[in-house]
Amino acid sequence: MKPSEVTKLIEEVIKHNIQMYAAGKHHRDYIVPMIWGPPGVGKTTMPRNIAADLEIPCRTTIVAQYDAGEFAGYLMPDEENKVMVRYKPDFLPDGKPDKHGKLHEPISLWLLDELPQAAVALMNLCSQITNEYRLGEHRLSPGCTIICTGNDVKHRAGTNQMPTHLRDRLMHIEVDVDYEEWIKWANINKVDPTITAYIRRNPAFLSEFNPDLRSCPSPRSWAKVGAILSMNLDKHLRVMAVSGFIGENHASQFETYMRVYDEMPDPADVIANPMKAPVFGTGKEDILILLLAQVASLATKKNFGNIVKYINRLPQQEFAMYCIMDAQQRNPDVLETNAFMEWAKTNGADLLM
Repeated sequence: MKPSEVTKLIEEVIKHNIQMYAAGKHHRDYIVPMIWGPPGVGKTTMPRNIAADLEIPCRTTIVAQYDAGEFAGYLMPDEENKVMVRYKPDFLPDGKPDKHGKLHEPISLWLLDELPQAAVALMNLCSQITNEYRLGEHRLSPGCTIICTGNDVKHRAGTNQMPTHLRDRLMHIEVDVDYEEWIKWANINKVDPTITAYIRRNPAFLSEFNPDLRSCPSPRSWAKVGAILSMNLDKHLRVMAVSGFIGENHASQFETYMRVYDEMPDPADVIANPMKAPVFGTGKEDILILLLAQVASLATKKNFGNIVKYINRLPQQEFAMYCIMDAQQRNPDVLETNAFMEWAKTNGADLLM
């Protein structure tokens, strides 16, 4: 599933669980999603963003970082009753009401992260959590939605085989890498336009998982490359640093791609002189895509008219669409300009949404 589809599904699951809680339904009517996907695809970020949008508390517990004893709560003697009791772990959404009968967090989200990377004993404890909404004698807040995430065995991320009884209690969702959605996210988050241009030209390079390598491309690692490009590094150090995130082979290819800078005009000059700036035809697509990504990153309401004048001269109008999309994702204010409205009348505003 695309990240946007996973986000929509998870949001609806949370709303469903909240409705069940409001109706006094038992937690067995709740749905517990399990999000699977390769490293760096956003499995953890998506639920957190949904919680922020819905304005509900979200806590994250990285299950694999615990051993079974501390996760379940350390045993301590109850001298008065001559029994052993488990202390409640501080990460547990509290299901015990206060003296006024109110819960601290009546509606919340609890993310059990890296669940398949945990020991089997820990996964057995999580089976009790997802099925009975308790951990030992400690009850969970009844309005809490549990979401699990992790890597599959094929990703060789220290993954253990999930017990069948736990698998049967979860709704399994596989999140896929989608380069168009990632470019939109990258534009909104102001990732270096050189990277978005490169990924648009080479979408298969956005995610190329290889467990035998220390580093390989992923949506997360490409975002980190953007930070490297902002540093004052010579080419040799830049390649070495980028290699640390996406691997030596991909870093070399990316550096080769960046050499088109030498043939690319200054994006500011293109905006200032849209009718005289050079356009690039067949065989020069790499230069054009990179130039348009840089131009889009500079788009404002004031200069957008000149940008439209330039892209209207391009022989490849599909590349003009890329420029418009990048510009409006990075700066939505350009949608309010007359230049955009005139361009959209001819080219179809629905293609941008």
